[in-house]
Amino acid sequence: MTDSIPPPSMRAATPFRGLFALGALVIVVAGLRAAADILVPVAFAGFITVLMTPAVRRLRRWGLPVAIAIPVVILALVALLGLVASFVGASLNGFAAALPRYQRRVFEMSAFLTQWLASHKVRVDFTQLLASIDATAILPWVGGALTQVASIVSYVIFVLLMVVFQLFDTLDLRDRLRIAFSRPEAELEQIRLVASEINHYIVLKSYLCLTTGAATLIILELLDVDFAPLWALLAVTLGYVPNIGPIAASAPPVVLGLLQAGPGHMALVLGSLATLHTVVGNVIEPQLLGRRLGLSSFIVFVSLIVWGWVWGLGGMLLSVPLTMTVKIMLENSREWRWLALLMGTGNEHSRVAPRPSKPETTP
Repeated sequence: MTDSIPPPSMRAATPFRGLFALGALVIVVAGLRAAADILVPVAFAGFITVLMTPAVRRLRRWGLPVAIAIPVVILALVALLGLVASFVGASLNGFAAALPRYQRRVFEMSAFLTQWLASHKVRVDFTQLLASIDATAILPWVGGALTQVASIVSYVIFVLLMVVFQLFDTLDLRDRLRIAFSRPEAELEQIRLVASEINHYIVLKSYLCLTTGAATLIILELLDVDFAPLWALLAVTLGYVPNIGPIAASAPPVVLGLLQAGPGHMALVLGSLATLHTVVGNVIEPQLLGRRLGLSSFIVFVSLIVWGWVWGLGGMLLSVPLTMTVKIMLENSREWRWLALLMGTGNEHSRVAPRPSKPETTP
């Protein structure tokens, strides 16, 4: 009976394990925030590397050597980014040119609303309020955004260089890990499992964002909303931001629907986009990713706040992939798997991390 009671030293140390873990977490978070200027590009490079790795492997299976496959993928990525940048610049210029037209439409709608309220004995003059708002004030902001192209290009080049190095490093990573660990097979299998699940999540999530963007483009083109490709690109980018992302991506086309054709058209745009995001978020995404690769709504909201506070806008964009990476790593740990279960949706499949091999002992 007394043998089952832990010694006093162990009982005294056990309550402090949580405090030690919490203190270590605080130190890690503080370090991540202090090194945000360095770690955010590294995180984006790692994210892009995961997306580019399947293309490199496909080219290698087609017979291209590594020294050719990786440059081909990088050049294709650079060409794609160049097209996107030129498209965004042209769209912003067009949007800035259309602002006076939208401003006139706002004044017309406000005058109608003022008259309608006056007919119901409500005295509110929206036209005087809107007269104090200069819509052209956004033009300097658009111009300032376009003048920052040089800094954006240098940032992108820095990220692409890290992507190149990471792609080359992943080629012989397995051999280096086998040399580094004392139990190569067990350790490598565990690392392979974690890396495979992380890659699976990031790639499928990216496909879902691209699919959502394509569906958004089709809907907005059918509804004749101005600058539909720009809002579709915004939907792809904000698709990685949970909960708030779809709302923020849907706001501009909904407002333009109101300015272009009135409340009925706005309701049609809003209903179509809301249906799309509901189907993707509640039906398609759980089916493709599985319930185990989900996060509870509370954890999603907290991760958005925490990563946004730590790394700013970049952290908000990567909040779910980063939190999902942490959850997968915790899930594959026998000691911290309970925390991964608390972070999930409650419908996770029961799976325990592989037990490390131990030599058999004879009684």
